[in-house]
Amino acid sequence: DWDTITLLDPGGETIFTVSYADSGWWPAAADGRGHSLVPVSENAGGNLSDPAAWRTSLKSFGSPGAEDGDPAPRRPEIERDPVNTAAREGDTVTFTVRASARPAPRYRWLRNGAEIPGANGASYTFGPVTRDDDGARFECVVENELGEAVSSPATLTVLGNAPFFLRGDSNADGKIDISDAISILGVLFGGATPHPCRDASDVNDDGNVDIADPISLLGYLFAQAGPLPEPFPHCGPDPTEDDLGCPSFAPCGN
Repeated sequence: DWDTITLLDPGGETIFTVSYADSGWWPAAADGRGHSLVPVSENAGGNLSDPAAWRTSLKSFGSPGAEDGDPAPRRPEIERDPVNTAAREGDTVTFTVRASARPAPRYRWLRNGAEIPGANGASYTFGPVTRDDDGARFECVVENELGEAVSSPATLTVLGNAPFFLRGDSNADGKIDISDAISILGVLFGGATPHPCRDASDVNDDGNVDIADPISLLGYLFAQAGPLPEPFPHCGPDPTEDDLGCPSFAPCGN
């Protein structure tokens, strides 16, 4: 969840605004573990809503009303590796690494072991993706004067033009609720016409649409049965091959 803090001067003018979260790329030690967030730069410039602009305080409970101190020099450490990514042909993809170091680290991205010219930030974005990019592996070398660290590689899977859908949204209204279970039951037992994207009704991703699917959906909705198989909770391609098909799914732009 995100919150926003705005600091105003005595005249009501905004000094700065920052939006922050307690998950994702934000420093985990500042999420209820005794430390505070401290700007990486003493001038607090740049985009303060970017997690990379912040670090964890040196002291527990921070240093209210005083400097946080000068962190001891240390070699880079990878805090979060880039993750495997699936994309369709023509998409743009981004790989991101999170690292800590003092002095601030430099970044070099590699593709299949070869350095990518100009890829020198904590994130690397490229596109449009083509079929030739399928299986490419991306990793980041993070370095400063004390040494270097290399992230685990992330693999890009190119899915052609496979349609995106949202698993469990059997009636394709952009939501997952009790009406989707009713929709599946209507198809199975009431003679209703199924939506063209039958993959969305395959709630348990077993390659079939049967009574197990509304039961799985009801378990998720009311019995805390855990998340549904991908693509969930966001639009995406079907990670498993089956004969159901999904020629169109409007909520995901198909």
